[in-house]
Amino acid sequence: MNKMNWKLVSLLMALTGTPVAHASILLDLNGDLQTSANYSIDFAATQASTNVFFAGATGPGFIDVTNLSVVDTTTGSINLFSSPSVVSVSPWVITPASTGSDYYYITNGIAFGATGGIPDVLSQFISTNAGDTYNITFTAVGNTGLTNYGPMGVGSSSDIQVGTDFGVATTSVPEPGSLALMGIAGLGLLRFRRKNV
Repeated sequence: MNKMNWKLVSLLMALTGTPVAHASILLDLNGDLQTSANYSIDFAATQASTNVFFAGATGPGFIDVTNLSVVDTTTGSINLFSSPSVVSVSPWVITPASTGSDYYYITNGIAFGATGGIPDVLSQFISTNAGDTYNITFTAVGNTGLTNYGPMGVGSSSDIQVGTDFGVATTSVPEPGSLALMGIAGLGLLRFRRKNV
């Protein structure tokens, strides 16, 4: 995790009282935000309760984050977020940036507009089963006037980060057929290289 991600996690954890060691940034758009795009990220729960957070900071303009959903892919649950279409009510919690905070609620989400590189953070605790895999999905839309995409904390860059407390990113493991194909290709490259040497 880079230095800026830890600054964000430290800020969030200081405000929520959760130990920093349990936080994980699952997705950092790092300036790679499209005009409008759907995003999906998986994590494995490590506790019976997991805090899922969305952090956003922008240059000029706003980033709309909508269609928030998290499901347990192990059991096939419904959306575990309470009030996913009205994030201005409990159990959603907004933690404003210490300086430059600028956000507003929209239908089915939030518009992030914090300036100065310190994000506003939207979060919610959900009930989880340790060991189960969960999938977070959302849509991010850059509003008119949004410019200067870049990593969180760099001047007036526009960025979105998604993370959890007590959840860890899952890695995809290639299926056996793909592994065999990669092995055959590797052997072929070695043989080709030996002939040319």
